Amino acid sequence: ATNAPYAFAWTPLVGSYQLSAIAVDNFGDSATSAPVNVTITPPVVQITSPAPGSTLAAGTNLLVTAGVSNVVGPVSVNFYVNGALAGAATNAPYAFAWNPVSLGAYQLSAIALDSLGDSATSAPVNVTIGPPVVQITSPAPGSTFPADTNLLVTAGVGNVASPVSVNFYVNGALAGAATNAPYAFAWTPLVGSYQ
Repeated sequence: ATNAPYAFAWTPLVGSYQLSAIAVDNFGDSATSAPVNVTITPPVVQITSPAPGSTLAAGTNLLVTAGVSNVVGPVSVNFYVNGALAGAATNAPYAFAWNPVSLGAYQLSAIALDSLGDSATSAPVNVTIGPPVVQITSPAPGSTFPADTNLLVTAGVGNVASPVSVNFYVNGALAGAATNAPYAFAWTPLVGSYQ
């Protein structure tokens, strides 16, 4: 550069660099600046949702998202499920819709690529697609009631994708069903023990 402000445009690749400047005046005298060390780092990408270790229901419509930083735009992000390409995004927020239907363990990852061709791979995020969970919430285990008591048997349900139906069994025989929360059925037992 021959005019103030003295500058030049530079688009470095990933790596470490030492910068210096030499100034020369009209008399041929020169001076050299102290060196300046800089490091150009690659893009950084991270799966932001779902959280590592999450257990989700089969059939869940899941938005897998990634955060990207330290990039020279534009950026593209490819999403992988168990190593296979499952989705891509070219605009922030970087996301793709995933609808896992099979039970099991899955590993999610993302690769970001910036306009200079620099890329980065996220740390893997492990999630589990698990079966529904159901638990009788009332009556409590070991409860005792007089004969002909009208009981409301209730159940809590977790890790499900709607809609849900809950079948209630007494001593192994179907005794009631519910298709809406709160999941319950009315029961009037006779004298005896029930499971």
